[in-house]
Amino acid sequence: MIVEGLVIPIALYAGKKIIDVIADGVSKGHAPIVDQSGNVGYITPQNGRMVVDQAFTTSPYVESETVFGNLYIPDTVAPLLLGNELALVVVVEEQTEQVWVFPTFVETGYEITLPHGFYSFFVLLLDSDTDDLMDAEILAIGFPSDFDLSDIEELTLEDQDDVWDLLIFEPLPVSYGGPYYLDFLLLDTLENPDFPNFLWELFL
Repeated sequence: MIVEGLVIPIALYAGKKIIDVIADGVSKGHAPIVDQSGNVGYITPQNGRMVVDQAFTTSPYVESETVFGNLYIPDTVAPLLLGNELALVVVVEEQTEQVWVFPTFVETGYEITLPHGFYSFFVLLLDSDTDDLMDAEILAIGFPSDFDLSDIEELTLEDQDDVWDLLIFEPLPVSYGGPYYLDFLLLDTLENPDFPNFLWELFL
């Protein structure tokens, strides 16, 4: 199951408390970032992009690199967007089981500084029009693309199966040579039977 890498860190390492903290922060107009221990920071948009304060994720004494993430919406997902979506980024350091979850802009993406390591990255696109975020429908799940999508004005997939050749499912090394640029391709959950359709399904 492709999304096991997402389900395990959220449910086992992080837990529902992360979702509760994010839901509370977003409802108050904030953009919180939460780690698996429940520590909370707040993201400040800079030049239209969500920028995570590196003091929350690393220290001056640790070798670190900056990772930029951008989201790309294929034609199969675009009709689902009504303007009330919440995009959550999930970052997992696979060796230390460190987890960070935070909201980002769909249009302009995010920036985060991470210690050297091996990371998995996911994006959850949620319908936030719900009283309890745990009941939110997962409209799409994003994975890093193996291709540069920045020059594509409209992403059209003739066949849903075409997308699997574009994606990276293995942990990515973050080491010397940054910054890193990740283009996330979002996949419609209804078109993929193995994907969870609601946020609470990640905690079963």
